[in-house]
Amino acid sequence: MTVGQRLKTARIAANMSRNEAAKHLKCSIHTLKAWELDRHRPKPITICRIEALFDLEKGHLTASRHEGYDQAMTNLGRAISRLPVKKQHHALQIIEHFSKLISDR
Repeated sequence: MTVGQRLKTARIAANMSRNEAAKHLKCSIHTLKAWELDRHRPKPITICRIEALFDLEKGHLTASRHEGYDQAMTNLGRAISRLPVKKQHHALQIIEHFSKLISDR
């Protein structure tokens, strides 16, 4: 199963429309559809947000083989979840910004 197929399956299992899921993930419905159809792949931080939204186990969407990376992301997710909600949002913005800086290299 691909990342997109797993994403779509999780969304449907949660009885959530694409529009609702896109709003929760703060992306366009077209972006979400592109992910579900495997035309594009969400960034790692977005994958974490998707897994959190649908209460999926870490790595469920990607079935990643990189244990060190998975463990680091799990630890980061746990640390962020312990923050107050406003700080969680700020932390995710910082991580997304950092991720963009790295991907632009």
